[in-house]
Amino acid sequence: MGEVKGFSKLERTCSGCPDQWEGKTDDGRHFYSHYRHDRLTWGYGKSKDEAIDASFMEGIIIRGFEMSTETMLERVKEHERQHVQG
Repeated sequence: MGEVKGFSKLERTCSGCPDQWEGKTDDGRHFYSHYRHDRLTWGYGKSKDEAIDASFMEGIIIRGFEMSTETMLERVKEHERQHVQG
């Protein structure tokens, strides 16, 4: 999985049912995140397709309808910190 330190690029590519983001981390990995039906998923990869495939492996349930970019990043980083420390 690997903890996110930062993004060199992050773009919200779809909003509201689903919310969706694509980007690149500071270390060059592709990032993809998707929020729909109360489930936030995300993944990293050497390519966008690998990041999308990896997004099916990691996810958390968050009740709500729409999610801001800031909230998505907070939730992903919080989850990853807990799993790196835990």
